[in-house]
Amino acid sequence: MMKKVKTDIALVGPLSGPRSDYGRMLAQVADKLKHSEGIECELFDDEAQPDAIAACTSQIIGCGARVVVGHLNSFCAMLAAPVYLEKGIPLLLPAATKAELTHFKNVFRICPDEGKMLDMMVAVLEKTPRLAVFCDGSRYGAHLLHLLRLRLGRSFSCVDKSRLVVDTQIDTVLALGVHRNLAELILHLDLNNRSTNVICCDDAAVDEFEHMVAQTRQRVSVIYPVGGFEESVERALRLADQCMIEAPREPMSYLQRHQGFCDREYTMSEFTLRHLDLPNAVVNEFY
Repeated sequence: MMKKVKTDIALVGPLSGPRSDYGRMLAQVADKLKHSEGIECELFDDEAQPDAIAACTSQIIGCGARVVVGHLNSFCAMLAAPVYLEKGIPLLLPAATKAELTHFKNVFRICPDEGKMLDMMVAVLEKTPRLAVFCDGSRYGAHLLHLLRLRLGRSFSCVDKSRLVVDTQIDTVLALGVHRNLAELILHLDLNNRSTNVICCDDAAVDEFEHMVAQTRQRVSVIYPVGGFEESVERALRLADQCMIEAPREPMSYLQRHQGFCDREYTMSEFTLRHLDLPNAVVNEFY
């Protein structure tokens, strides 16, 4: 059902569907800031599905939003950004890392971009000679794999689950893709009595992933935005609220002048390698 509301700030992400754990995080942050700081926003569901973007953006524009925070999925954000640009609406990105997004003049990224994530991946590859790369076959996994090959200037083969089970020469796995698939990989290694280090891309930086792998024997790390995506959402909502207080008629101009951005990228955003504190993990110090 279409919402019959008016709002200045729209917060949009996957409130339903397989990515809904990110949507729950958005709702929790919105509720926290509403009660602690009086920041008002309206939540909208894009299901993290490109097919839903046309209807979602139409709904948001129809509600009179002046600033949009979201979309969390980069491919969804790529479709939504030009729609908002045509209406002069700025888009604040708390989790979408795709580099090309800031080519749109209305896009302001709060989280670190995928280039910084690739820097971490290359550093891990250089330090870990017995490392293999796993791609889950998802659109996001394939995208990261393509970028990694471009960054290294060479092609290389990915390993599948069966090889990871039997090849004991592999002591670390760089896992690319969406968090549920990466959790399935880790549980598959457990079921086959294999123990190794697994380094996951940023999609695993969500509570659901940690809950799914809570009992694993693998040593799991995640390329994690410093402060977490929740902090990026909070920062984006505070910026949107400042726009409404200080420049309600020109939020785009306000953000363009904001000292926190350089070329519409937030200057204080970085990734870190976060080792999950899992009670059953076998500690292998290979990286």
